[in-house]
Amino acid sequence: MLRDFQALKIDVSEEMAQITAEVERLLAIYGSNFSFSSYGSKFLEICQLLQNSGIGQVWSHL
Repeated sequence: MLRDFQALKIDVSEEMAQITAEVERLLAIYGSNFSFSSYGSKFLEICQLLQNSGIGQVWSHL
């Protein structure tokens, strides 16, 4: 989904919220694993940035 984010030209803000919540849930479960915590936290930051920027809604209007 993130790879094709701009090309979709639909509002993906709800899907971004679901992905963000799932990554948060997985970090709560597996966050003690250093590797997962590192990659998961970085991915979560990207998800939150995209979600908070409203960019998913903007691209749907292009």
